[in-house]
Amino acid sequence: MEVLVKTTNLTKVYKETVAVSNLNMTINKGEIYGFIGENGAGKSTVIKLLTNIVNPTSGSYQINIDKRIGNIAAIVENPAIHNSLNALNNMVFQAKMLGLKKSVEELKELLIQVGLEDVIHLKKRAKDFSLGMKQRLSIALALIGDPEFILLDEPMNGLDPLGIRKMRELIILLNRERNITFLISSHILTELDKVATRYGFISKGKLIKEITQKELHELDIGIEDYYLEIVEGIKYV
Repeated sequence: MEVLVKTTNLTKVYKETVAVSNLNMTINKGEIYGFIGENGAGKSTVIKLLTNIVNPTSGSYQINIDKRIGNIAAIVENPAIHNSLNALNNMVFQAKMLGLKKSVEELKELLIQVGLEDVIHLKKRAKDFSLGMKQRLSIALALIGDPEFILLDEPMNGLDPLGIRKMRELIILLNRERNITFLISSHILTELDKVATRYGFISKGKLIKEITQKELHELDIGIEDYYLEIVEGIKYV
């Protein structure tokens, strides 16, 4: 498979805290890469490193795609949503900010694709959206640049069961129909198990293991039990 992302001894130190330590990971084109670890394991820092939000202390990374505007999109702690605008005006504003010429009809189609067709013509402002609607709007905003690679930081966090299902179905749809590669960080293991094609397990800033969904199923062990065994040292029985 063609490698999209490769990190080499990637390290980030904040004062005396080692957030990421000698990380060597690969993400292949077309994968949904589930990035698993406890809170504070370093998942968010890795995403910030890969999107130039923070600079590495040492080591390096390479992302093998065209560096055109919008080709890499990240949805992190504070997505680029303007709460005073409705969904469509958020899309129009984002397209202008990126300097991309998109027709209103094209932007409407993106909202439809993420399941927000019911709010296209409403004046309802984003501040009144549910968390699930905001997450889907964030993805619609990311799609404006027609990205090849999207990084999602805890996209299921705080969603109700229906919201989780819709988010999961949307990720799978975009992966299959647009061939978008995803890096999804999460501590909700059962949800990643339903969407990821490969996993990376991180703990205390270090990558412990990478494994494909197929390899995991061949071991006849669930994702939670596997995580507990390799990270926490709790043997599956």
